[in-house]
Amino acid sequence: RGSPPRLAIELNPADSRGNPTKKRGLMMRDLGELKTFRDLIGEEGLDDLTETIVEVNPGKGKVTRPEEEKEDVVEI
Repeated sequence: RGSPPRLAIELNPADSRGNPTKKRGLMMRDLGELKTFRDLIGEEGLDDLTETIVEVNPGKGKVTRPEEEKEDVVEI
């Protein structure tokens, strides 16, 4: 009935107290998945895309009402 239980590695960044910062991290069950994640993270252009996302996203803890929001368009 279903798959047998398996072990996996979960990569999840920790805060200064050692607590996970995400509800779920990257799950890897074999070397193939690890290689795939390494290739994806090393992908050219990922740094620029991440910088753009940081610029566009509101700061942490900053809450705005809908009528205060400006409509921005980001072209990728």
